[in-house]
Amino acid sequence: MNAQRPSGTAKTAYFLVNLMLVLLLLGLVLAIADTVVGSGVGPFVLLAGALWLLRGLARSVREGDPFGPANVQRLRALGFLLVAGAPVVELVSWALRLSLANTLPPDAFGDVGFPAHGVRLREDVEGTV
Repeated sequence: MNAQRPSGTAKTAYFLVNLMLVLLLLGLVLAIADTVVGSGVGPFVLLAGALWLLRGLARSVREGDPFGPANVQRLRALGFLLVAGAPVVELVSWALRLSLANTLPPDAFGDVGFPAHGVRLREDVEGTV
């Protein structure tokens, strides 16, 4: 099978997918550096996997073989990633948020004495001036 010369559109698509992958990895590094590990990494990993598969698709189109068996595997993996990966990421994120919420003390948000303490502080400030 002779590989055809890649079109300008295929080259552009390949470049854009590679650019998105680089920007995504940069965003992942920034998210980890910003310590948003609990909720930020899962979607980044999911998106990175999808972009990696799309990169392989774009590369095969650029090389002139878009209907090869490797692309069938890539498309199946991409479908599985989207159908099974997204709910798993959401489930893990939900479990992490729930476990974090369970570590808070029971009166963390419902402390009735807090507004009364603020009123006393205001009265003290007015009395000292």
